[in-house]
Amino acid sequence: MTEAGSKMIETTAGRVPVESLGKTLSHEHLRAGNEGIRRQWPHLFDFDEEVAMIAAEVRSAQAHGVETVCDPSCMDLDRDVRFNIAVAAATGMRFVMATGIYGQAYETVPPVLARRPNWEDYLAELFVHDLQVGIQETSVKAAFLKCAADKPGLTPHMEKVHRAAARASLATGAPIMAHSDPNSGTGIEQMRLFLEEGVAPELVVIAHTGDTDDLDYIERLLDLGCYIGLDRYGSDRFLPLERRHVTTLALLERGHGPRMMLGQDAVISLDIRHDPPFAAHITQIFEVAIPELVRRGADPDMLDRMVGANVRSWLAGEAPAPAGEEAPAGEEAPVAFVKADRSLCIGSGQCSALAPRQFRLGPDDRVEVIGAGAVPPADADVVADAVQLCPVEAISMDSGRPGQAPTGKEGGGV
Repeated sequence: MTEAGSKMIETTAGRVPVESLGKTLSHEHLRAGNEGIRRQWPHLFDFDEEVAMIAAEVRSAQAHGVETVCDPSCMDLDRDVRFNIAVAAATGMRFVMATGIYGQAYETVPPVLARRPNWEDYLAELFVHDLQVGIQETSVKAAFLKCAADKPGLTPHMEKVHRAAARASLATGAPIMAHSDPNSGTGIEQMRLFLEEGVAPELVVIAHTGDTDDLDYIERLLDLGCYIGLDRYGSDRFLPLERRHVTTLALLERGHGPRMMLGQDAVISLDIRHDPPFAAHITQIFEVAIPELVRRGADPDMLDRMVGANVRSWLAGEAPAPAGEEAPAGEEAPVAFVKADRSLCIGSGQCSALAPRQFRLGPDDRVEVIGAGAVPPADADVVADAVQLCPVEAISMDSGRPGQAPTGKEGGGV
């Protein structure tokens, strides 16, 4: 994978070239908690004490060479950009900030938002404001979008938040980080929505994919063209450490390293813990995970990319390398995307035989689009032949964005 060039990224230190971000953690929170409690009873919290405690933890990450941290806190997680600015001033660390909505219990947004007509477009405007004007009346701008779906799935409110994030991404080019629950399969559902909205898959990282060791699920998600976060190292309640190691090594062995990010999803100060302030360490991947993965045969250079070049490429919107391949310098963008109408398919199999990188037959012997259905220049002629030879015109190719079937409809993809 090539470096992402001179794309500029917004940080607490202003706009910087993406290649200057250096070693970058993709998913770590300085603090999180209940926004209402902090606002109503501020005497419960000591701003300066929290800054000092968190700054000490941040310095421990700097000792491992970390220069930048992506902080995905947003609405419902007590995002406070002034707090990040204070920690940045105390440490010299750069923070890449997010905009978005996490959702209350992963299900709803406040009525003041949900009662508006077309409120997903209103949310998109708010997100764009943070991306282009600044967060919380400061000059610091968000650089990526955050949304979430967990065990409740894409509830009606959470679906609209995801659509708002997608539309803000389309308006600005900003990447998206989506909290997921892989054990409920939400990542695939989230990616289908983003693709339906027209978001380029390389702009999306599905966070917490590493909370499962179901390799079939992970590879079906990777087929959709996104990045994935193995970003909860140290959170054994979601998946024990040993199973995380085995999963990471298996994915590396299968060539998926260029689309993976390592992290801890640490929350250094979380006000719901019984004995705050509570320091969750953001150095576990350097002190525990990476040394053990290397001992078991993982390539140190690839692991370094998972806390560096891969994160920078996602922030810059650079397409991830195909599984098992390195993206060559100057890799050409897709010239088209394929679509499929499974309701018409009779299972002749000509499409999968002619264009196996774009089509396959599913368990029901009907056509499925592989991943985002991208057609690189080298495949354009054979895909055109496949489309022309389909006896029932169940497949097509056009120059628009990816053509997976929308969520809830039978058709393309997994």
